[in-house]
Amino acid sequence: VTVGGAFGVEALGTGILMFLILALTDERNPARPSPGMVPFFIGFAVAVLISLFAPLTQAGFNPARDFGPRLIAAAAGWGHVAIPGVRNGFWVYIVAPLAGAPIGALCYDIAIRPGLPATSTSPVPKKMDVVGSWCADQALVQMLVREACAQCCYPPDAGLGYAGCNGKREGCGEGTSVDVAA
Repeated sequence: VTVGGAFGVEALGTGILMFLILALTDERNPARPSPGMVPFFIGFAVAVLISLFAPLTQAGFNPARDFGPRLIAAAAGWGHVAIPGVRNGFWVYIVAPLAGAPIGALCYDIAIRPGLPATSTSPVPKKMDVVGSWCADQALVQMLVREACAQCCYPPDAGLGYAGCNGKREGCGEGTSVDVAA
């Protein structure tokens, strides 16, 4: 395979993979599999693409998958065989995936996305706001700790609040104790 042919094969394979990943993960796609099956289908797609394109170019599809081992081989003394490679085409495995993935995404945006519903048809809830959820959880914990401190550690009219309640306080309520992290 020529350097130009290898570029085309790598770009095509990466473009197909990107197209499939977008189809499998687009929340508006009513035909997408359940979220638990998406990794299986992506892995299966990679296996099929490698089976098709590996006889031609070894099916890199990922610049790190090719360039990282080349760097190690060069450091190990393989010299010209590692970089720039036998046909001076090591750049193909870096540039072709970077060209193929956006082309695959563009093809998806042009061919598939316009036909999808405007909103998600997935019964799976949208991604949770992790930071907001964490902050809400922390606020709830602080409120519960303040209530425990107010009820167990100090008389209600002591005015010490949360800042004065740290460590383990014995005798809270009916023979219980409360551990409070400062």
